[in-house]
Order: sequence, then C-alpha cells, then structure tokens
Amino acid sequence: MRQPAKVGAIRQSCLQHWSLILLQTVFALSAGLVITGCETWIHPIADQLGSYSEGLARTEIRGKWGYVDPEGKLTITPKFDYAWDFAEGLAAVRVGENWGFIDTRGEFSIQPRFEWAYGFSEGLAAVRTDWQWGYINRTGEYMIPPRFEEAHPFINGVARIKQDGTWDLIDPEGELTLPPSL
Repeated sequence: MRQPAKVGAIRQSCLQHWSLILLQTVFALSAGLVITGCETWIHPIADQLGSYSEGLARTEIRGKWGYVDPEGKLTITPKFDYAWDFAEGLAAVRVGENWGFIDTRGEFSIQPRFEWAYGFSEGLAAVRTDWQWGYINRTGEYMIPPRFEEAHPFINGVARIKQDGTWDLIDPEGELTLPPSL
C-alpha cells in the first residue's frame, strides 16, 4: 500500500468519499481540486487552484497568487496580486497595478510595466500600455507596437484585434490578414 500524501496535500482514492471531498473542497476548505490519474489531491490551504500548465498550477492563498507542483508543494511563493497559467515557459503576473512575466522559478523575465497582459502564444504576448494593445516577444521587446483597442492571443498564426471600432485578424508581423483555411 502507498504512503499517505506528502506534506501540503491530502490524498484520497478517486472513488472513496468523492461527494464528501467535493463538498469539503467547495464549501469547507475553499480549496482547489485536481484529479490526476486515479487520485484526488486537495491542497488544504489554497483558496483557489487552477489547472496544471507546464507542470505548475496557479493557486491563490490568502489573497496572493503563487504556483504548486503536482505533488502539492508550493514551488513559487504566493506573492502576486494575480497570475495566469504558464505558457511557453513564462506566466503573466500582476504586482500592484502592473503586469510582468515570470519563469518557472518565479524570477521576473520581463519586469512588471504593462497595464494588462495575456500569456504567450506562438512566441508573442498581447500587452496593454496607455490603453493601447501590442505584442511583445520573450525578452519584452515590442514586435507589434501598441496601436490596437483590443487584442487577443495568436492561434494558428493569426490574432484577433480591434482597431477603429472594427474587429480584424493580424499575422505575427502585425499586418491585416484573412482567416487561415481549414
């Protein structure tokens, strides 16, 4: 028989006490619930627990966001005001009023300086500065300067943007384009 859970998490059989675990998770513990294989993990101190992305899940503890590994161990201390999932090795996090990007060790790769940020997708991240959206690369350099009213992540080589009140698609160079053929 396997040993009980490691420090920081409670392990239960997938089927054993399922409804009790779910009720405790939602109402009593306000903790995150993660199903991996045939086990259910509950982090007893988390207020919220996101999905795992690139081996880490964002978690909120006492109003601050950090990250846990699949064992339930805090790998990045909760110190951010908000956090997105990891994508392409970086996660967008908010400190005060500004967004920046951290690596999987919790170190800033791009210092917080944006009003808003989405995660990386296809090598670019949509960020907002002075109410205008643009796209940066992994070093924080603008590849598409801020000029859009709204912007979304790239998917299949195109991103949805709003410019002069009209929604369009752009390519990774920032040029208007047509949807990719399926």
